[in-house]
Amino acid sequence: VTSSTQALFYSKIADATDFTMSSTTVHLVNDGGLINMPEGGGSITGMAADEGFLYVFKRNTVNSVTFSSDGNDLPTTNPIKPYDNKSQTVGAVNQRSIFAGGNGIMFITPNNEIMNLSRVENIDYPQVTPISDIISNTVDVMNFASSTGVWYKNNAYFSAKQGTDSTANDVVLVWNGSTKSWMSPVIGLNANEFTIFKTGNDESLYFGDATSPNVFKINSTAVDDLYGITANWRSREETFGAPHLLKSIDNFYVEGYIDDTTILNVSLLCNEDGYTQKYT
Repeated sequence: VTSSTQALFYSKIADATDFTMSSTTVHLVNDGGLINMPEGGGSITGMAADEGFLYVFKRNTVNSVTFSSDGNDLPTTNPIKPYDNKSQTVGAVNQRSIFAGGNGIMFITPNNEIMNLSRVENIDYPQVTPISDIISNTVDVMNFASSTGVWYKNNAYFSAKQGTDSTANDVVLVWNGSTKSWMSPVIGLNANEFTIFKTGNDESLYFGDATSPNVFKINSTAVDDLYGITANWRSREETFGAPHLLKSIDNFYVEGYIDDTTILNVSLLCNEDGYTQKYT
């Protein structure tokens, strides 16, 4: 609602078209209502549901909203991260980059951090954890203003603009939910919006193109056998249990199915992002 960008309006129970609110100070059963969030942090940018909570994102805050099952009580709100104008930005840049997956909610902050909102073991309230720190040099220069995302087959996909010179989304970042690591960016994929489309028992991932009125299906296998294919992969950072202690490593192995015409380049980065030594 453009006149009240800090407010969340909700409809009557079981009638998503009727936003009539109670006319008295007492909230009537099943009535619609308004949740005002005037604490600061900008306008509401998006919402997502997970574990019985509705998470409401502003640019600089995240609030959880809980509704009673019978509609008798007013909904309650709790800040996941309050707005104080002094701490790191935690909020969502837009609605399309907020999505559920991997036992949590994925979203992108206005300062180019990709976050995972989920419950941490032995802690009984949601935690906001950055997952893009290891690729900070990559995401810091990107533009996520028109980003979109989706969770498909245990992978999270985030589209973005490579930089200030990009006029449309032209890169897709892929987070592997199984290994908790980033795959290589897919350069040149102009994804304006993703969707998972089901035909019979088969579900496929599609995206709407950002530069043309076309919709494309994302294939899991290579279909071009005329030209060479360049690909790269980067492992997660290995600390070997105690990152502050000096290590001595005798051998390093890379195993895989490699065609006899493949040219393979391997780089080993020592310490944080290879700042002390890089072996190629």
